[in-house]
Amino acid sequence: MKLSSSLAEKIITEVQKVLQENVIVVGVDGIIMASTDPVRVGTFHEGASIVVRTGEKLDIKKDDVKKLKGVKEGVNLPIRFNNAVIGVIGITGTPKEVGPHGDLLRRMTELLIQENYIREQMDWRERSLEAYVLDWLKMKKWSSAMIQRGEILGLQLDVPRKCILIHIQNEEFLQSLQPSLWLYLQRFVTQFNTNDILVRWGSNRFVILEEVDAHDSNARTTYRLQKLRESIYKKFKFQIAVGVGGPVSANKVYESYEQARRALPVAIEKNAIVFESDLRLEICLQDITEETRILFLKRTLEPLLGEDELIETLKVYIECNGSLKQASKQLHIHINTLHYRLKRIEEITLLNPKQFKDRVTLYMALLFLDDHTN
Repeated sequence: MKLSSSLAEKIITEVQKVLQENVIVVGVDGIIMASTDPVRVGTFHEGASIVVRTGEKLDIKKDDVKKLKGVKEGVNLPIRFNNAVIGVIGITGTPKEVGPHGDLLRRMTELLIQENYIREQMDWRERSLEAYVLDWLKMKKWSSAMIQRGEILGLQLDVPRKCILIHIQNEEFLQSLQPSLWLYLQRFVTQFNTNDILVRWGSNRFVILEEVDAHDSNARTTYRLQKLRESIYKKFKFQIAVGVGGPVSANKVYESYEQARRALPVAIEKNAIVFESDLRLEICLQDITEETRILFLKRTLEPLLGEDELIETLKVYIECNGSLKQASKQLHIHINTLHYRLKRIEEITLLNPKQFKDRVTLYMALLFLDDHTN
């Protein structure tokens, strides 16, 4: 591992929280990379160069300051990673006074480097996993290279999976909470099955490739996802919508992904968990172009636009399956008033809500209207 300038500066920042002394971090070339005294950054430190060569602690006294280039009185110690010297940490002051801080400072520095290395490795794996899943969801035929990449990442490639797409409904708060939300999602997903795969999918979406078995059921997946929805809302005040594909073999994950994509718009609209296998009319509606939707609206509900009371009446009447008694009760109006409003809708649109065929037409128009408004 190589000591970077950004890591050296981070070490100085962390050290300053516990020590008030002047500190330097030096690279293996003897150049000061970071310091509590910015003037010293970029200068050569001969004492540190000696420490890199010998691998031993070096006390620099007053007499040494005159002999060695770019040094000040103090203590310099090697920074090791995997038993190799990767830099030097120095503390300014008389060796007798600052010496007791030396070993503590070195151990703290090496711990910071170790933590940074682990974080970088985790970040590398996450990026590699995202790239792999992106290819996996497009892939319609396994290749030896894909199998090899999956094995390197430690993935189970011989088990059936289902694709789950999670959409964050409250995007305006996502940026500030994303790191903590990501960690929370990771812990939640892996607590059920360590073979489940979770990756980021754009700025406000996540993908889970859930491992399934012979006893897989939508009820089990629903239970898990409902728990996730509840816990995320409780902790972050976020609403999530979820689209779920069906179980498929590992080499057909792209099919489950396409199913989850079809389910997600419906889930977003309903703010719910939606399984593609439960979609019926929605499958057909998704394939209708925007131009066709607009034309359909023009021929149905356009004359009614602006008549909010009549549109709301129509929605409630359809939701009540054409029951006049139930609709009038829900609208808090007399049944004669409901008859009048339905007659007005027929006069304006030339479609009779009381007739089944026209009611279906108006229902589809309302669906298109909601989508168009959104």
